[in-house]
Amino acid sequence: MTSAVLGIAGAGRMGSALLSGWAKARRDGFDRTVIVFEPQLGADASATLKALDAKLNPPPQGADVLDTLILAIKPQTFSSAAAGFAPFVGPNTLVISIMAGVTIAAIKMHLGAARVVRAMPNTPGAIGRGVTAYAQSPGLPPDDYAQVEALLAPLGAVERVANESAIDAVTAVSGSGPAYVFLL
Repeated sequence: MTSAVLGIAGAGRMGSALLSGWAKARRDGFDRTVIVFEPQLGADASATLKALDAKLNPPPQGADVLDTLILAIKPQTFSSAAAGFAPFVGPNTLVISIMAGVTIAAIKMHLGAARVVRAMPNTPGAIGRGVTAYAQSPGLPPDDYAQVEALLAPLGAVERVANESAIDAVTAVSGSGPAYVFLL
């Protein structure tokens, strides 16, 4: 992977799993600059940020445009939280969302990005043993597929599906649907 600027919005369960996986990948050539957008960072995530030498909540003034942004926040907070990281998103930023229910069109509208991927990991992804399905916006360059799969690999296996409507089915069958039933 080439050196580039990678942002992640959210350092909860899945965001922390990704950060931890990237920290472990440092020895294997993962050399990205990482920026984390998280208002309430937990102790575990804090230690991982130190291992990654990541920047936390940088000010938007003079911000560098991210090469990639992963949205790992609660979907109900997306509209209000987007203002905090939108200044870091340019028209060529690859945006990867693991938010349930937020469509590619909504992400494009809020962030102005053309390259958007919608992914759905399942609960075992928190320990690197899950399966993540993803669908891309039309016209996504094939080179982006390998990048998406490499960035989501810390959650477990990564599979591309035919279209965005399949992500809703994945969410119901293996994503937040079973997690909700487990909670009850």
